[in-house]
Amino acid sequence: MKRIRVLPPDGGGRLLALVVAVMTYLASLGLGSGAMVATAVQGWTGSLVYRLTVQVPAGVDLTASLAYLRASPGISTAKALSDDDLGRLLSPWLGQGVDLGKLPVPHLIDVVTDPGQAPDLAELRTGLEHLAPGARIDDHRAWLADVLHLASLARILGFAIAGLVALATIAIVVFATRAGLTQHRDVVEVMHLIGARDGVIAGAFERQVAWIALQGAVVGMLAAMGTLYGLGRAAAGVGDPLLMALVPDINSFLVLAPIPLLAAGLAMITGRLTVLRLLDAAP
Repeated sequence: MKRIRVLPPDGGGRLLALVVAVMTYLASLGLGSGAMVATAVQGWTGSLVYRLTVQVPAGVDLTASLAYLRASPGISTAKALSDDDLGRLLSPWLGQGVDLGKLPVPHLIDVVTDPGQAPDLAELRTGLEHLAPGARIDDHRAWLADVLHLASLARILGFAIAGLVALATIAIVVFATRAGLTQHRDVVEVMHLIGARDGVIAGAFERQVAWIALQGAVVGMLAAMGTLYGLGRAAAGVGDPLLMALVPDINSFLVLAPIPLLAAGLAMITGRLTVLRLLDAAP
């Protein structure tokens, strides 16, 4: 028996593959971007979760403050930043070679806390206030909360895009399957007459739809990987540490690897259910 072609031979299969490729490209960009942002956020926040920054007003001796911090429970290390370190931190705003001694720049102390024992921040603030009036402790909570909120929104947006693309793909496959079944209605009737069951007929449609969707999804996924890689290289070229964290790693690409199989499986299931429903409704 001649093999049934799901779509008309006038480019219908190529059109379906193209549409699936575009849909997969969009879904891969959404999921890949979400994975990149999550990885970047982990890098941004990982080094700050157990760190504090203590600001001591300019002109105040740091000896007593450093000794107090190092002796406090929950503090692993406390190190005062040198003028060179401060110059590098302020260079984006003040430029290179600025004499910090002529500016009222506060002293900064980088504090690493013990992961197994959180320090009492209220007690630390009270003690530092006695030793260095005007001293401040920044535990980065507000910044971390904003960054984590951004990461959550990025992940939700990525999954939302993937969900919308999946719905669009289902609609496209339903339309294509209906067109193929309509074109081959005479062949389907003959197959019914010789005893073919609806499941056998649906299998002929689902396999071809799945194969077409798989080809389109592979093309779309590879195009998305190329786009993400290009964006990552561009971010790395800027040289900003925050942007460099957005360079995709192997995990960002591994997230996209199952997408072609998922697209093919979704198309296969949709095609089968569509054919079975149409055959059941046929007189």
